[in-house]
Amino acid sequence: LEYSDDVQLQNFSSFYVGDEGDPTDFKSIGVLQVFTRDSRNRPEFPTQGSVLSLSNDIRWGPNSENDVNYEKYIKNEASLEWFVPAVFGSVFYNRTKAGIINELGDYSFVSRPENFYLGGNGLGIAEALRGYDDGVVGRRDNLQLAYGGRALFLSSFEWRFQIAPNPTIYGLLFAEAGNVWRSPYEFDLGTLSRSAGLGVRLFMPMIGLIGVDFGYGFDNYNALGQKGGKWQIHFQFGKF
Repeated sequence: LEYSDDVQLQNFSSFYVGDEGDPTDFKSIGVLQVFTRDSRNRPEFPTQGSVLSLSNDIRWGPNSENDVNYEKYIKNEASLEWFVPAVFGSVFYNRTKAGIINELGDYSFVSRPENFYLGGNGLGIAEALRGYDDGVVGRRDNLQLAYGGRALFLSSFEWRFQIAPNPTIYGLLFAEAGNVWRSPYEFDLGTLSRSAGLGVRLFMPMIGLIGVDFGYGFDNYNALGQKGGKWQIHFQFGKF
């Protein structure tokens, strides 16, 4: 059971854009459940197995127009990772994730950080989609502000090849696609933002993975709203 009596959001206007009238001082009562199954054969450079994760977050409060500053929603997320052996000791890796947020009651409210955000290296609040700036994938205006959304889908494919076993060093080629939608009713796999590129990883004991990716986003937008390709460099640190 999670409870927060008073939550205040400040200085979000430079990145997050929510619905007009969203409260920045609100209360939150909820239950978060997470189920995970991990069958990887080893953590540093898995060559087979999978990781399945399911989460359910329910927030509630009085269903009254006098208590509109209570978060009220249900947020479901599902993620599946596969590791499949390939030629010459290399590995095919796939991660697919989907999420949806539904409001509860007539006077429901979802705080802006709880929306789904997509783009960047995935080390912040946004899910990773290389080849794009942090959190900008989805609805945009001419300033490329991150709107976030109530529905998420992303899928990433990598071909990993080990360079050294100790310390663990491997390179990778990747292709991925994803999007966030303002509403679950706008969900459309035909509007995914795509990217491809390459990267390298080094595992350091007591620190984790250190790496860099060079990603090309095919569906970037400039300040004038024109779509085109763009290269991005993403650094990784301490993340499996």
